[in-house]
Amino acid sequence: MTMPKLRILIGLSAMALLAACGQNKGQPAGDASSGARAPADAPASPGGAIDTAKLPDGRPAFASDYPGATNTSYMPGATDGNMKSGMLQFESTDSADAIISYYRAKANAAGFANSPGSGNLGDMSVYNATGASNAQFGLVVSGKGSPRKVMVTWVAPA
Repeated sequence: MTMPKLRILIGLSAMALLAACGQNKGQPAGDASSGARAPADAPASPGGAIDTAKLPDGRPAFASDYPGATNTSYMPGATDGNMKSGMLQFESTDSADAIISYYRAKANAAGFANSPGSGNLGDMSVYNATGASNAQFGLVVSGKGSPRKVMVTWVAPA
């Protein structure tokens, strides 16, 4: 995915996150994998082949539920050739740094490498990562209020 497409994806993710504010809450989320939080300084691995391990609902393992969060929606995306996209939204009382550290470690372990465009955007924190075959991982965390609204998006090998 090119940088303009990635920026569009992040922009759409941010708009959807803002639109989700105030919607009814879903079920408490459990983490299907390790519940341990990664340190904030988790190193980036080289952007190589993406781990295609799946959770029982078809999501990639790197997009597992955040421990203690309340999922508000999960939307499997379209499959385009060998790539599949998806989006997970949830709420958490944890800090933006803790949420980003957790998913950064999962993305890096799955073969994604940190990419430009991560940081703070007004009242939101953003994390982006890329992998082989145009795989993309994005995370947007609202910066105000509690619980925080979070959106995880991905395009990865099907």
